[in-house]
Amino acid sequence: MNSTEARPPRSCEPAKGVCSNLCRSRSAQSLKLLGDSATQDDKLTILATLFWVGASLLESDYEHEFLLGVRLLSRVMARLPLDRPDARERLDRTQAHGTHGPASLHSLLLKGCTHPNTYEAVVGVLVDTIPLLELPVIDPTQALAFPMTVVALLPHMLLHYEDASELCVRAARHIAQVGTLAIYATVTS
Repeated sequence: MNSTEARPPRSCEPAKGVCSNLCRSRSAQSLKLLGDSATQDDKLTILATLFWVGASLLESDYEHEFLLGVRLLSRVMARLPLDRPDARERLDRTQAHGTHGPASLHSLLLKGCTHPNTYEAVVGVLVDTIPLLELPVIDPTQALAFPMTVVALLPHMLLHYEDASELCVRAARHIAQVGTLAIYATVTS
C-alpha cells in the first residue's frame, strides 16, 4: 500500500486488541473488587508483614538495602495504627511466624544515624517512633530509647533551628509530649 492510497478508518479494521483490552479491564475490575472486599484483618496482616520486611532490611550492611528498609518502614508506619492493640498483636504474631525479628527496631534505626547518606532518611522514621517508644516492638529493653532518640535528633534540630522544618516541629512536639507524660508519671507516683 503506497502513501497515496486511503486507508480504511480504524473502526473498520478488525479489532485485534479488543479482547485483550477487555480482559485486562475485567482483570483490573476484579482486582479492585478484591481490594475492596479485603477485610481489615487481612490489611493488618499485610502491613505487619511489610513492617517486618522493612525491619529485616535495616539489618543489612549495604546502604541501599538499609535505605529501602527505612523508606518501607516510613510508609508502613504511616498506615499501620500501632496505637491499637489489635495491630500490635498482629505485629507480634507475624514476628513469631517469621524466623526471627530484630532485637530492637530502635537500635537498628540508630545505626542509620552514623552514616551521612542515611541520616536524613532515618530522622523522619525516628520522629515517628517517639510516641511509640514504650512499645516492645520498637524497643524491647525500654531503657535508653527516649534519650538516645533525642541525642540522635539534636544535630538535625540544631541545623534547622533558625528555619524550623515541619519535621523539626513535629519532633519537638513529640519530645515535649513524652517528657510531659514522664514528668506526670513521676509526680503522681
